[in-house]
Amino acid sequence: MLSEELHTFIVTCESGSFTKAADRLFLSPPAVMKQINRLEEKTGFRLFVRSNHGLILTKAGQSFYQGAIQLFSDYDKYIKRAKRLSESESHIIRLGNSILRPCKPLIDLWNKENPDSGSFKFRIVPFDDNADNMDRIFQSFGRDFDILIGICDLTSGAFRAMQSLEISRMPFRIGVPYGHPLSEKDSLVIEDLFHRHLMLLSPGISGLIDRLHAELTEKYPQIIIDSSPEHYDIEMFNRCVEDNILILTNDTWADAHPSLKTVPISWDYYTTFGVMYPAEPDKDTSLFIDTLRKHLSTIYNIHPV
Repeated sequence: MLSEELHTFIVTCESGSFTKAADRLFLSPPAVMKQINRLEEKTGFRLFVRSNHGLILTKAGQSFYQGAIQLFSDYDKYIKRAKRLSESESHIIRLGNSILRPCKPLIDLWNKENPDSGSFKFRIVPFDDNADNMDRIFQSFGRDFDILIGICDLTSGAFRAMQSLEISRMPFRIGVPYGHPLSEKDSLVIEDLFHRHLMLLSPGISGLIDRLHAELTEKYPQIIIDSSPEHYDIEMFNRCVEDNILILTNDTWADAHPSLKTVPISWDYYTTFGVMYPAEPDKDTSLFIDTLRKHLSTIYNIHPV
């Protein structure tokens, strides 16, 4: 890394005073002066003529300033060149990451006893998974990111243009707002939901949730089912907390909202969790999916597929 004093020198030259340079560098003027004094000691010549009207570069300082600018320019160029070479030696996979679609479970699984873990590098691409934004997000596969982690039993709209690889199956849980009568319980039975509002994903989006929706409606009409928009987002969790409504959830969303408690319930309904990727993935993504599938087969007894 280039020295801090050299960077401070360039900013001071551009600012014309220690005070202005200090403002730009978020330092105190004495700290800037100390760095410039230290640089002059190292070089063995004066860089500035100090006066009441500001700072004036000496001839040596002017020459040194031009050299410093060139040095920083060359440094950035060589760093970028080296980074491109480094990335060409390994496969870069861009992972979408959000509150409701965290990529950490995949990375943890990938690094678990995996001899191929160093063959791929992950670049995290954060995004806002609000409901209005999700259609655009799902359509941006291959442009903004290569892999999205989350529920992969999705059948509507943009999901049809994707492929998915199941990693595990998770039982559906119930998200209970703190202060709700059920929040005191550590587990639930179906009768606990009677005469209470339960938020479910709208029909036609997930086959597994559609099955749950149909069976609850038929067998347990005592449960008041509310349908969410096409996508869960943090506003949906906010609404459930504010209106004291239960919400269908799973373990990956246990920390999505600090005012919701994720409670297990004794039923046989589950969701599939995995990775989604483009219908026509690039070479790196295809290789990653093939390698992940092979890795899953070696730990099948830990993460059933």
